[in-house]
Amino acid sequence: MIISISSIVIIFLVGAAIFLGTDKKNNSVEASSLWPEHVLTYSPGNSDGLEFGPTGAIATVSESGKSVVVCFPPTGSQLVQWSCPTLVNGLVGAEHASWAHLGNGRWAVIGVGEGDPPTSIPGRITVSLAPADVAQWSDAAAWITTEVTQVTGLQRWLTSFPLDTDGDGIDEVILGSKGPGTIYRLRANPIDPLDVSQWTVASIKPTSPSLRWVMSLEPFDANGDGRVDVLFTDRGGKVAVLLNPGTTAVPWTYQLIASLGAVVVSFGDVADMDRDGDLDVLVAVQGGARVFTRQPGTWVWSNHFYGMPTEMASATPKDVKGLDLDGAGVPVIVLNAIKGGSTGETTGVARIPFVPEQDVPYPNSTATMISSLTGTKFDECKEIRAQYPQIGTTYAYGRQMVPDPSAPPDLVCSGELHKVGGQAVGLWLYLNPLARPAGQ
Repeated sequence: MIISISSIVIIFLVGAAIFLGTDKKNNSVEASSLWPEHVLTYSPGNSDGLEFGPTGAIATVSESGKSVVVCFPPTGSQLVQWSCPTLVNGLVGAEHASWAHLGNGRWAVIGVGEGDPPTSIPGRITVSLAPADVAQWSDAAAWITTEVTQVTGLQRWLTSFPLDTDGDGIDEVILGSKGPGTIYRLRANPIDPLDVSQWTVASIKPTSPSLRWVMSLEPFDANGDGRVDVLFTDRGGKVAVLLNPGTTAVPWTYQLIASLGAVVVSFGDVADMDRDGDLDVLVAVQGGARVFTRQPGTWVWSNHFYGMPTEMASATPKDVKGLDLDGAGVPVIVLNAIKGGSTGETTGVARIPFVPEQDVPYPNSTATMISSLTGTKFDECKEIRAQYPQIGTTYAYGRQMVPDPSAPPDLVCSGELHKVGGQAVGLWLYLNPLARPAGQ
């Protein structure tokens, strides 16, 4: 079962505000080799995660602001500041926001927060129902927000994504948590999906093995049966899949890809890195990324390590993507990291070439920086592609794609404590030099 959202976004990339710099150590980066940076929105500052939705909007949260927001692209002749109405205030420990289709063309934004155990504030989930009229979406007052009290305090909620597991045209919400980590399914009542009080929750992960901290959830048809399964990464070192039964039955079947022991695992992704027609699995780990490739027709996985560049030194990798940045059909590893070390200055976004069946240790001389080394905590970057004079987009699995997938993508990023010109920003772009005509 594939989640898909169709929309048209018109964006003219005529000018860009560029902020480039070097770090304060001797890990300088040549400005000419970097991708220009363009701020989409300063609000919410300290954004956490980003998920594409209908009309090209992006849902995100601000952990420090305890808020859930939706950012809308402009329709003018320049890529100026995006409009970001706040849907939810007071969501303590806000961690993630995602979209869900509730049937009959109705959409909602799901906000998840882990709460704050030291002050006895529980984890919470909110559902913000979009107005039926898309023209009203930019008006925060037209949205109706309800707390899912059935799950309040059940877990420390960290992440989510929508998935129509039973084919009824209504998305369930797959939820990841910590304390201890587990994975739940939040299901709307198919008779009246807009009545949040009738939603039900159930764990889809078997009791064993135990998890520490579910870092990320990714849609992934792992067994080729046409149903979208759930790839997840666990802070405690596990990379695994829950196989979708295609019904409301729980729990789902657990399939381990790898247990990395004491290695701290962060976000994951799926992409056909070796171009053999099968999706591979990428995870961000200390020092770089690991890529898991599968022997065709088996559940036998090999994995190899790809180190990050010297410039990122003591940074801690957070997010990883497998993307074709050049439009040549050859994916590379895109890695972003948070601060590390005593001064915490080495952070940013890097491009790492993928070499099949070969380990490339740190420091990786073939890896290069996309961003400068400014900011403190990058969170997530996703591809967003531009075509002139407009973008035609199809949304699938929360990613933005175009009819011509060979078009080189830009990167849209979120992050906590990322600053441009001394001001905290919410969402920003790295503009791919290959993605636009000369002079644009």
